[in-house]
Amino acid sequence: MADKQRSSRPIDVVVALQLTITPEAVYAALAGSVGISVSEAHSSVSRLKLAALLRPDKRTVATSSLIDFLKYGLKHAFPPHFGPQSLGIPTAHSAPSLSSRLSSTEPIVWPHADGTLLGMSLTPLCSSAAEFAASNPPLYELLTLADSLRIGQSLERSLAEQGIREKLEATVDRLGGLG
Repeated sequence: MADKQRSSRPIDVVVALQLTITPEAVYAALAGSVGISVSEAHSSVSRLKLAALLRPDKRTVATSSLIDFLKYGLKHAFPPHFGPQSLGIPTAHSAPSLSSRLSSTEPIVWPHADGTLLGMSLTPLCSSAAEFAASNPPLYELLTLADSLRIGQSLERSLAEQGIREKLEATVDRLGGLG
């Protein structure tokens, strides 16, 4: 019997980004911070190791590999799915991390009942992403930058890559060069 191909899932990107924020988190804390079960967190970490986005011997993000994946592979592995105009939480160039640096006529949002902005809806990488704006602002910021890499034009993508790189490298510096 042939082995089953283990493919990455969108939640793996969320888990990898959370691990850049809290690399020392135990599985229960990691799961709680991204809104999944402990077994899902464990499976995600296993897939991230297989994809070489985490170091094989521990749950440390391979920073340059993750940046390369986000920059070159994210939009192909998990292409954006747009929906109708909706009230939602700002993402991509509409989110606070980029909105002050870019002007746009079309806001992009993750649909959500508590949303503050009317815009074109974009399906987020995970169903709980909109809640991160309030419950996990560092992860929210990284996910909105990742959305800019998925949907943005050259300037948006460049600014998003710079923002992600700065956040990830700051964590590596804080931890003493583990990335």
